[in-house]
Amino acid sequence: KYTVNSLTDVVEGCECRVNNLETAAKSKNLVALDVDQIISRAYSKEGLIERDYHIFNNNCEVFATWCRYGQGFSLQSEAKEGKPLIETIESVHIMSDNANEQKERSTSGWGFVAGVVAATAGAAAAFWEYKRERSEFDEQLTQIRKECPNPFVSIHNIKPIAGDLIEIKRKDYSHWAVYVGNGFAVHLNRNANEFDYKYMLSPLKDVVDGCECRVNNLEKAASGRNLVALDVNEIVRRAYSRQGQVEENYDLFKYNCEDFVTWCRYGHGFSLQSDAKTGKPLIETFGPIINNALKYTNSGSVDPSSDKVKEVSKTLNS
Repeated sequence: KYTVNSLTDVVEGCECRVNNLETAAKSKNLVALDVDQIISRAYSKEGLIERDYHIFNNNCEVFATWCRYGQGFSLQSEAKEGKPLIETIESVHIMSDNANEQKERSTSGWGFVAGVVAATAGAAAAFWEYKRERSEFDEQLTQIRKECPNPFVSIHNIKPIAGDLIEIKRKDYSHWAVYVGNGFAVHLNRNANEFDYKYMLSPLKDVVDGCECRVNNLEKAASGRNLVALDVNEIVRRAYSRQGQVEENYDLFKYNCEDFVTWCRYGHGFSLQSDAKTGKPLIETFGPIINNALKYTNSGSVDPSSDKVKEVSKTLNS
């Protein structure tokens, strides 16, 4: 989403700099627009959700350069071989500033280099496997969404009644909530600024958060499981019964927001997205592979207790 924030909040304690990318813009025959025009462009996107966001094809740098030069570009995107995975692996190459010390460590360093090469090869294979699985998941998700006759529309164009399940269309998945009446819904979502998941009672407009949505009670899927909807009062009671609780057993594939809403409506939870389990997050595919490279820091070429190794380990584990 395009948001207006104080620069302090955007920087969030990190180092920063002014970088208007003049050299790159000049090489593309671009010149900076008038200051008022740059600011007008920036404000014109405020509050909008970027549904075509892509880390390589349409990212924050593309937006910033579009504001300043009238045409977006991203030097990070143009260096496509340097995708985050490779950048992470390369950051593990911890080189000494002392040439003599580096020479003394060169022999033992081969074990570490071999580890990085092996991890890179493994990661490449895993990436293509992930691409195949992700494609299958996307196809399954498309078919799942077609089972509901209601189209995704603006929140202003739906008229839910208490007990209805609300499907909110995100870029790569659907979020779910139970409508409990009077403009409110209960949903299972990540706690703001925290890592746990909590059952929340929120205005439906806040849950939808500018995305398209629809009423989707998953009747066909429920019928296929020999399930029938509970009484409206029971559905609402179940939703309210979890309000404010932290879900310690949240799992993207085993128990998620869709499992919760179907439990409320049918007495038994299920998730069509979980059934299409092949669409696991990229980090689940790569995390263990990349972490394997770190074990080579114990070969003697790198001090595993160094601040740099700790920094890389923290990055990978997060």
